Amino acid sequence: MIVYACHIITDDGRTIFTEYFMDSRNIPDAILLGGFLTAFQAMFYSIAQSEITTITIEGFAYNIKTFGLVRICLVTDIPSTAEEKRQKDAIIQKLGLRFVKEYGSFLTLFDFSLNIFIPFKNIIYEVLGQDVLIDQSQRINPIKKLTTAEIFSLPTRIHATALAMISISEGTTRDIAIESRKNLETTKKNITYLQRQGFIGVRQVKGKKTHFCSL
Repeated sequence: MIVYACHIITDDGRTIFTEYFMDSRNIPDAILLGGFLTAFQAMFYSIAQSEITTITIEGFAYNIKTFGLVRICLVTDIPSTAEEKRQKDAIIQKLGLRFVKEYGSFLTLFDFSLNIFIPFKNIIYEVLGQDVLIDQSQRINPIKKLTTAEIFSLPTRIHATALAMISISEGTTRDIAIESRKNLETTKKNITYLQRQGFIGVRQVKGKKTHFCSL
């Protein structure tokens, strides 16, 4: 599962915290998103007498859960397995409980500075750990999927590296070089190209830098 962003939204629709794991230009404005989700939730509740938990828009899954005066919105790719859905639910639960524990008292105040929530970024990284994919370069574009059709629209020199990424899903530069049967220098250049185009992300796993793609 790939996580693209985390938003904290108050019950009146204000976005008070956002952390992106992708190019923010490819995701809706956080302030507008908070108002939209709150209005949509209110409309849905008036019809079904229950809260909506996931909204899917253009390849994004906006996973939402209310914790008292705030909503946690975790933006991910669309979960494809029951395990990914359980993983997503567990992450949202942990994030919500941690946020309320750390900052719940501030939410009852008439006025507060949003700067007080900045340290929550560290908690997000702690909760996400290494069990989910987050692009630390913030370049991945979830709209761009590495498919066979997409690969052959890329320059020919990139094909072997792109096909290797599809094959292994995630790996170090050396792993990708071995899979593509290209030397390290060529592989590094091709990875840089794919990263700049938004096809692959990068993260640290046990001290090693690995690259992953959205399939």
